[in-house]
Amino acid sequence: MNSSRLVSRFKTALLLAIILGLAPPGSLRAQVEYTVTDLGTLGGPADISTVTAVNDFGQVVGYSTVNNDFSNVHGFLWDNGVMTDLGPLGFGRPTGINDLHQVILYKDFGVGTFAQAFVWQRGTITPLPTLGGTFSYAAGINNRGQIAGSASPAGDATSQATVWFFPLPASRFKLSVTALGPNTIGGTDSEANGISDNGHIVGSADLGAIDPVTGFSISHAVSWVNDQMMDLGTLGGPISYAFGVNNSNQITGWSETATLDPASGLPVVHSFIVQNGVMTDLGTTNPHQVLTFLANGINRQGQVVGDIALQYLNYPFTYTLSGGFLWQNGTMIDLDLHIPNPPAYLSSIQGINSRGQIVGAANITPEQIHAVLLTPLPGTAVSPATANPRPQGMHRAAAANGRQLIRSRTPEGRTVFVVK
Repeated sequence: MNSSRLVSRFKTALLLAIILGLAPPGSLRAQVEYTVTDLGTLGGPADISTVTAVNDFGQVVGYSTVNNDFSNVHGFLWDNGVMTDLGPLGFGRPTGINDLHQVILYKDFGVGTFAQAFVWQRGTITPLPTLGGTFSYAAGINNRGQIAGSASPAGDATSQATVWFFPLPASRFKLSVTALGPNTIGGTDSEANGISDNGHIVGSADLGAIDPVTGFSISHAVSWVNDQMMDLGTLGGPISYAFGVNNSNQITGWSETATLDPASGLPVVHSFIVQNGVMTDLGTTNPHQVLTFLANGINRQGQVVGDIALQYLNYPFTYTLSGGFLWQNGTMIDLDLHIPNPPAYLSSIQGINSRGQIVGAANITPEQIHAVLLTPLPGTAVSPATANPRPQGMHRAAAANGRQLIRSRTPEGRTVFVVK
């Protein structure tokens, strides 16, 4: 049976309907539809905005330029159509929000300064203490007010995985900071990137070795259980990082594989999920094209989302982003093939909540990149059989003709975005 839905444009939201035709024999007859909300910017329509996290209430945090000033972006909290300015962050950004409406962020004002982590709650911003040095970075927060990140001890010679506890305003507890167990896999540095509600922490640590092929320091994805570091390994290459963990102790991140890109001679990067100590490659959306898959988040149902990148600009830390993926139950889809034709092309996908809402950024026009919220309509399911029939790669070619997001990873472990 053929069916279609009317595409209606609203001031702040676009209802994007996928047209479902007769499914071929053996495929899943399921319709995938999202409402895609353009969150706008804190400046004018020509400014850039992107999202970093979403909680289970659909509250979104991210950052926006104001007057196209990329050297002093502003953080924002978007809630039910209202965007609240969290203030100037320099080159920093918000990095997470929990269901208690606590927002973690960091400020970084460039050369001669160090990044410093903060918590924003109900209009009040509170700095997070370091381990005695000058650097702190908050990466993930759970619903108990525990924050995972990294900080420097006195002298700033190393960066160490760190946990803060940030109590509610009426709580009898006080703000505290604790260094996680030491790096036990050979190196000196470590970072925590995600934390579940039961306190399971994931991140990465260096091995104290250099990859002879690329010349870069080797790091592995790790987790901490009862303050003990566990090496999660890789997908066959030397480097891996973990970024998310849910309450079922499923861990996601990305890793180099043993396969080399014939064009660059560098390892192909895929995303993974770790369950019961076993790391599984999430695969690819297109086996006929070498793409990079960078997982950013996982929800309670075990759905994983992340970025799709076309090329390295400065291996292994800088990539040109060109879309996003969703993985669930062994199947990965290219999200751009599950929304209608232009003008919207996804630039980046950063997070997913337990309601299946997905956040990231999209080319609303070739020259406009805005933060977006994708909300699945009730009763829908995700399947390759529901993909938009436009040719794979067409949306990437179109997006490449406009402005593009560049994702970079700093030596301190921060993920930053610039626009080309």
